[in-house]
Amino acid sequence: MMAGGVVGAVGHRLHLQTPVVTPFGRAMLWSSISGLTGYLFYGLGLPGSQLLEGILPGLRGLVVGFGWGLLPLLPIYWWYRREKQERV
Repeated sequence: MMAGGVVGAVGHRLHLQTPVVTPFGRAMLWSSISGLTGYLFYGLGLPGSQLLEGILPGLRGLVVGFGWGLLPLLPIYWWYRREKQERV
């Protein structure tokens, strides 16, 4: 975990000097971070992860990771729709 924090801090510092990540790339990074967080939440058995007991064991992690990965894309979609309506 420490290595991930160090890599993230270095990447953030480099981004401040030369922004090379597009808005699309940034959205995908947030989606990946959110999906992995959800998967870890489920894998550690934290409160609320028992809601998925009705799903096949092999699919639970996929459903959680995919579902949590979509969460940061919802505000982006909402913002995009709002911007598109304002242009018309």
